[in-house]
Amino acid sequence: AAPGMRGELEPTNPGTYHVNTIGGGFGVARFEGIDALASEGKRLAESGARCVALDTRVRVGGALDAYCEDLAKAARVETLCPAAEGWRFGPLGETLAGDEDRRHYLIAGWPGGLTPTHCDFGVQAVLYHTLAGKNRVLGVPRGVAAALHAMREALVATGLGGETDARLLEFEANALHECLARGLLQYDEFGPGETMVILPRGGHAVLTGDPHKVVLAGEWHLTPDGVRAVSLPQSVQRRVRTRRDARRPRGTELGEPFAAAGNPRPHLPVRAPRSEGRRGPLGPAAHDEDSARPSRRETREKVNRPRANALQSTGFAPRPPP
Repeated sequence: AAPGMRGELEPTNPGTYHVNTIGGGFGVARFEGIDALASEGKRLAESGARCVALDTRVRVGGALDAYCEDLAKAARVETLCPAAEGWRFGPLGETLAGDEDRRHYLIAGWPGGLTPTHCDFGVQAVLYHTLAGKNRVLGVPRGVAAALHAMREALVATGLGGETDARLLEFEANALHECLARGLLQYDEFGPGETMVILPRGGHAVLTGDPHKVVLAGEWHLTPDGVRAVSLPQSVQRRVRTRRDARRPRGTELGEPFAAAGNPRPHLPVRAPRSEGRRGPLGPAAHDEDSARPSRRETREKVNRPRANALQSTGFAPRPPP
């Protein structure tokens, strides 16, 4: 951490910082202090683990917090998430999106650090501004991302890991190759000074480029109400466990239902406008997930090595078996 920034950062919860790791399985490493996070996270990455630090918050009221506010204004986030329509900054609390928190956060990653395919919980838009290094982003169809995310959450909840984690990562890689063959993936890289916005319910995976990444981020969440709620009868609405409730016995009160997105079509990451007015989405996919799909056999016959190698070369997935 830059010497002048140490006082601007703090862990999400009082105590230790942590790094998410993918090595022999999904794991978490904890460190006392921001300097230990930086040095030991690098050591873990050099040992072969894929490391991303997601648990560092920007202290409210400081210079870095003011800088984050300016970034949001420059990106015109209020046009995407207007307060008059129920949007607010930070997690609402008592949902899978986390406890109530009105802070921006800082993400640090080492080469190869991976946040696997997922959709952010609830209905939220996320702004990412790259301060240093390279942030590599894969846009994934919502249905695919939601299924992969749900599988991973279910395995974590049941305490499985090790070989199960490895097979899940292999399954995810195969799913991404299938999406690539059908022209459903989008990819872009963001360097220093560039900003992107993950649109609500957008499926995505994020990879750290070489030599590292340092990213400032903020979340805007849509507040559920009588209209923005799961469109199922009250008697059968699925209720979700919050992270705070994770250790409570099953059968207890589980928090509020998921809020439903208003648009069923996939939303992929887009570049936020730069100061000179430049803006533009990731390139349009050749097909969207509502179009007719070829059979599995036809898909496999159309996959050629150059296209498969294209995904492998980004670092998101290993080469598929022959």
